[in-house]
Amino acid sequence: MRVLGVLQRIAICYLIASVIYLSTTTARARILWIVSLLAGYWLLMKLVPAPGYEAGRLDIEGNLAHYIDRIILGRHNYLFTKTWDPEGIVSTLPAIATTLFGVLAGQLLRWKKSLMERTTVLFLIGNTLLAAGLICDRWLPINKKLWTSSFAIFMAGLAFLLLAIFLYLVDHLGYQRLFQPFVILGMNAIAIYMLSELLAISLDRLRLHDWMYRHWFAVLASPRNASLLWAIAFTLLMYGAAYILYRKKWFLRV
Repeated sequence: MRVLGVLQRIAICYLIASVIYLSTTTARARILWIVSLLAGYWLLMKLVPAPGYEAGRLDIEGNLAHYIDRIILGRHNYLFTKTWDPEGIVSTLPAIATTLFGVLAGQLLRWKKSLMERTTVLFLIGNTLLAAGLICDRWLPINKKLWTSSFAIFMAGLAFLLLAIFLYLVDHLGYQRLFQPFVILGMNAIAIYMLSELLAISLDRLRLHDWMYRHWFAVLASPRNASLLWAIAFTLLMYGAAYILYRKKWFLRV
């Protein structure tokens, strides 16, 4: 049985980020936490060697995060990786920083300034973080599986930027109906995520995934485009489920 995972990481990050939020009173203190978490993880991955390997190794076998997952989690790692988990123990540190970036974004949304001032600040922060992430990539490459510090910074920048764009389009220009599908999906985000995982696993276990792909999609287009059609169809199916829940006003919350 896998111990860690996506929902487990969300729970851990929310717990620790909420404690940090409640124990600090200023944005400066929370930024200091973000810097400390990202810098600490950076130093661990670059300066602390996994036994039998030199420091700074980032390949699967030689990195510190993999070593700790293998030693502590053992057989309870991700099924497809066996010895390490993409939501592992050490890489949860920068993921907490990612959550704190969200806390800062929430604070900016509640800022007692005009909508355009808040949008502009979010936009500028987003672009700054994107640039910082690309610069940091030179020393610790952007890598989702390791949730490297550069990845956390870059993705936070992308999130700030998209939030600013949506804030401008929806709240300033009033294009609310255009983005209603995102609202419908977001109202039951965890439920739809779980449904998509369970459906994908069930299709694989029943050996229907390959059959459906070969007979319904592969005959229509090239492998690349057939894969795209499968992804679109699966997403639309999940949207249909979200729409039913939305119409019935069933919102599953943790």
